[in-house]
Amino acid sequence: MQFPKPPVMELPHLTREFLQKENAQTFDIVIHRLIRWVHTQTLLLPVFISHNTFKADKPILELEASRYSTHIPLHWFFFDSLHFCRDHFKSEDGNFSLSGLNKQLFNCPIYDAHRARADVIACTAILKKITNNKWNLLGPIYNAYSTSLRSIRWVGKRAESILIQNNIRSVENLIELLKRNTISDYINHHIGSVNSITKTMFTIFDSKLPNENINHIVDVILSTVFIPYLAPVAG
Repeated sequence: MQFPKPPVMELPHLTREFLQKENAQTFDIVIHRLIRWVHTQTLLLPVFISHNTFKADKPILELEASRYSTHIPLHWFFFDSLHFCRDHFKSEDGNFSLSGLNKQLFNCPIYDAHRARADVIACTAILKKITNNKWNLLGPIYNAYSTSLRSIRWVGKRAESILIQNNIRSVENLIELLKRNTISDYINHHIGSVNSITKTMFTIFDSKLPNENINHIVDVILSTVFIPYLAPVAG
């Protein structure tokens, strides 16, 4: 079996020899081992921390679980160190990648970058440095199978905070609210979907964001976020 080349050059190219050398196991075996291991660490709510987790680690875990007809425990939560670093560290060059932050903070590259152990060690050191070893990590956490609000383009720290204050804690929550309001607006006021969504978003943000930003968010919702949720209904 030939493995395709990685999407970016920085990632190692997998080979059968490499997997055999590392005694790699299939995900259906690994996930159950991971669940047992997490359970031995805490009986409280576990929080997984990784860099860019909402676009990489978390959805990959969920996708792989579905491929093997299992699921990630719903009480698992995820925290994105990339968002935290953007919110609490002033980058000299705007590079908030793990390698970029490691270079700025420690003036050295991450050896064996993109290997799990090396990246975990680097991420730990970066967060330790930024928090002055206090580990006061502030920011939202999302549980398994809920989508981060920041996955919506133009939703940053401020917009996410406003949405959460309005008890909207995931993209799924937001979509359900927009659906309910759209139905209500159509029945009671004969307002179409686009105008209803726009009205709801301006009501939520209530002049706490510039109108231009709100309009950008509305455009993204209409063009890339809302449509996938409507597709099953349309079918």
